[in-house]
Amino acid sequence: MRTVTSIVEEYIKKNPLLLNALSQRIVNMAALSRDLTNYVERELNQEVNQGSINMALVRLSRDLDFRANHKVIKLFKKLEDVRIRYNLE
Repeated sequence: MRTVTSIVEEYIKKNPLLLNALSQRIVNMAALSRDLTNYVERELNQEVNQGSINMALVRLSRDLDFRANHKVIKLFKKLEDVRIRYNLE
């Protein structure tokens, strides 16, 4: 069964600019949820509360932030083993 969250996530992942803006938290969530309301309602064939779309966007942005931070942490763990030497003779 499709949910509001799955539809919002699918829509955001299809639009790379929105995905990037959401991950950087530079998008107005309330305005985006207003814009997505008609799309989500068409996909679900029922009325949808704008607050549920907004909450799905908030959760998705948190998840994107976690993924980005996790990638950075993994990168730094790999760099722990790298040593820089200079003035070698």
